[in-house]
Amino acid sequence: MAIVAAAILPHSPLLLPGLAKAVKSKVNKTNSAITILGQELYARQINRVILIASHNPSHELVNQFCLLQAASLPYRFNEFGDLKTSGTMRLDVAFTHRLKEAAETQFSLPLLSLKTLPYTFAVPWAVLHNYLNEAAAVCLQIPRTASFEDLRWLAGLLKDMASQDGSRVAVIAAGNLAHFNTKQDTAAKIFDQSFRQAVQDADVDKLLNLETKLRQQSQECLVNPAIFLYTLLEQYHFTTDILSYENELGVGLMVANLIINS
Repeated sequence: MAIVAAAILPHSPLLLPGLAKAVKSKVNKTNSAITILGQELYARQINRVILIASHNPSHELVNQFCLLQAASLPYRFNEFGDLKTSGTMRLDVAFTHRLKEAAETQFSLPLLSLKTLPYTFAVPWAVLHNYLNEAAAVCLQIPRTASFEDLRWLAGLLKDMASQDGSRVAVIAAGNLAHFNTKQDTAAKIFDQSFRQAVQDADVDKLLNLETKLRQQSQECLVNPAIFLYTLLEQYHFTTDILSYENELGVGLMVANLIINS
């Protein structure tokens, strides 16, 4: 088997289930879309999930590709005001190490050891794990400054490796779109609209050609994960279904299901 499912998902802590009702009411569209996506993933009987996200600026290896290393990592969200939600992600240690070793023919892919799971991976896992049939995860962090050449090479390697065993793999690009405020509203709207159109068209060139200044102004963290995902799926037949988009709480949140034809 190989890659049987793919998706784009926000990793904003605004989606946490333990937040106040006033917050949750502002992300109803996103939460409904996550339920639809989760049901699709459940039907696909996933047993390995590859999560792709840009680096968390608080970590040391900001401008490097890296993989999270651990048998499991706990997560909790007290810092975001959710005192109820917590859990543990089980990581696919064997696949992670095979990917690292294979990648080192081209560039360094260090293993990052942490005590807890970063929210960039923990939020998508927390909202989807009930649909994932106890799947193991591989967490790949990519730098926001990554070149397309490196993204393409690593995506090709990952695609080849995903087809080498009997696992049913889902690949999820996690990140948020533009941050909205009184000074950047116009740039944010332009960016989000352009990104959504590129995703709807499954057009990597449109993603690559998003203006650098516009990306910086919008403070997005989803372009490179999305480029990686669409490059990974180049030889697959799929359709993109944008399940939701909203920005009620000052950040663009989009959920998309990339429906891979069997």
